Amino acid sequence: MGIFKFGVTAASTAEPPAGRPRKNHKEKSAKSRETSSGHLTKEQHLVKVRDNAAKGLPLLNHLSEKRKVIIMIAVMCAMFLTSLDQTIVATALTHIVDDFHSFSQMSWVVTAYMLTLTVAIPISGKISDLVGRKPVLLFGVVIFTIASLFSGSASSIEWLIISRAVQGLGAGVIMANAFTIIGDLFTPRERGKWQGLISSIFALAAVAGPLIGGYFSDANWFFGATTSWRWNFWLNVPIGIFAFAMIAIFCPMIKHAKKAVIDWLGAAAIAVALVAIVLATDNTAQIFSGIINAGLGLAWVRVILFAITALAIVGFIFAERRAESPIIPLKFFANRTFTFGMIGGLLFGAAFMSMILYITQFNQQVFGATATTSGLMLLPAVLVMSATSAATGIIVTKTGRYKLQMILGFAIVLTACLFATTLNASSPYWLEAIILGVAGLGMGQAMPTLNLAVQNSVEQKSIGVATSSSQLFRSLGQTIGTAILGSMLTAGVAAGLGQIAKISYIENIVKSPSAAQVIDGQIVDADFALSLNTPEIQKKINSGIDAAIKSQVAKQIAVAKTATAAQIRETVAAHVPAATPDRDALIDQAVAPLIQQANAKIDASTASAETADRDNFNESQKAFANKVVDSFVKELRQIFYAVCIIAAAGIFVVGFGIKEHRLRGSTEGEPGVVE
Repeated sequence: MGIFKFGVTAASTAEPPAGRPRKNHKEKSAKSRETSSGHLTKEQHLVKVRDNAAKGLPLLNHLSEKRKVIIMIAVMCAMFLTSLDQTIVATALTHIVDDFHSFSQMSWVVTAYMLTLTVAIPISGKISDLVGRKPVLLFGVVIFTIASLFSGSASSIEWLIISRAVQGLGAGVIMANAFTIIGDLFTPRERGKWQGLISSIFALAAVAGPLIGGYFSDANWFFGATTSWRWNFWLNVPIGIFAFAMIAIFCPMIKHAKKAVIDWLGAAAIAVALVAIVLATDNTAQIFSGIINAGLGLAWVRVILFAITALAIVGFIFAERRAESPIIPLKFFANRTFTFGMIGGLLFGAAFMSMILYITQFNQQVFGATATTSGLMLLPAVLVMSATSAATGIIVTKTGRYKLQMILGFAIVLTACLFATTLNASSPYWLEAIILGVAGLGMGQAMPTLNLAVQNSVEQKSIGVATSSSQLFRSLGQTIGTAILGSMLTAGVAAGLGQIAKISYIENIVKSPSAAQVIDGQIVDADFALSLNTPEIQKKINSGIDAAIKSQVAKQIAVAKTATAAQIRETVAAHVPAATPDRDALIDQAVAPLIQQANAKIDASTASAETADRDNFNESQKAFANKVVDSFVKELRQIFYAVCIIAAAGIFVVGFGIKEHRLRGSTEGEPGVVE
């Protein structure tokens, strides 16, 4: 143990001045009990941190349980906001596009957030190991809260995209340090229950996002005000302020005595690699539509981005070998548990997000559920996952064992995915609810224990970079996994639909100016076809078609009535002699009832024509929906088989790759294991 380890200052490790008696262990214990319920002085706090470091304990282990709980409540509030923001915006996108009339830039609202979030996770994790959790976590909360305020107040789509990018930066910092701070506060044995509680936040946010986003975006009443999509961002501000205040007041500062050396070259290399890989897998066709339309092609764009990723990774390895304080020390990958823990996190992220995402799409495509309703339909998974995460944490805390929970978690997810392959257009919702409940059971076991295994495999001083690396790989698993499986799904749907642009339903939409405005600028592909089959878009399309039919019929009525009136007048005038007194008045008097009768017949005939046009469009829409659902269900079965393979790989990785050490709850051992 070096005197600078764990950020303790040199002064805190010095010998007591001559003449001052050294306190024995009992006296220190008594003093600890006397001050544990209140705030320690700076000197007392440094002594406690030194003692904790010497024993291999969490640096803030000496804080009272009450103070630890307050810190964790604040951290969980911040964590909930960042998790919520990944799902809440999806529901608001349609309203944002309507306000800014910028469909072509819609994908950037999501991708900008994911880019900066992914880049911030590993870098902020390392920085927090160097300068302490508190300033880094406070920085993340401040950035996220301010960016949320600006996002909700954005006056243009460009301003919103920039604000979302800054918001993602804050979210990445919070996510990297939320799990890490558990390692600063609690012993390995105690971490289990807190890992479980924080993991349940993810599950809660997965459902709360569409619900809250749908409620706010649909202009509902909230405390005397009418909401809009902007409220989805403004919601973060008061909670962010609360989280900042609690962390600032109750979380002590641990300052590293060494000069913090930032590995800027490594940070730049990993940033380029992460940006390139996210762009290659997330909304690539929409983001690079200009280049693709110019003739380069989607495949070549992805090849270039993957090549940039590979070169950046090589540069990152080169930089880390020479860095004094690397972003991710390469020696970690010699640790079997760390390496397989990263792979396990990658697989879990892919399986978790794919299961949630494609069940949600199933609800929208097959059951015709709105985004809000489809979120409610996920409640079985969320409730079971939240309860299981908390229960798993308690079990791990009591037993000190976690490997069996990981294996069971992946195995149960595999079972749920096998049953999910049986879902089809005639499946009842109760069957889906059971499958979701089983999936939630497995996810609730695997999620908290994966982080725990990684934290338990490294020294206390490296817990920040290890935990942030775990979060990074899970995030990459979510992004890359859903992108690959999404490409498989859309390719299969495209094959099932044939030439999408020539489907009569789509041709009718394109021909209608009112309806075409809804889809203006979107590429006509399988994703486009699937979006047309969602309730929100169908409602807008139907409204546009109704307006087009009524406008067309109104023009036909006006032309028909004008022509009929002229013909009636001409016929009547032919039977009235030119010399007849007040001839025009007599003609008008005779023509009026005839025109009225003729107009009534025209109204009746055109009304039936309008109904026929509407019925014809409805039939084409129904035929299109049936074709989309058939293709979607067929390909979704293949997606769930792929998720089964991912879950099976997870069983192998955690079963044979991760070496378990029983978590300790005592005061001895480094990094907290008992053989």
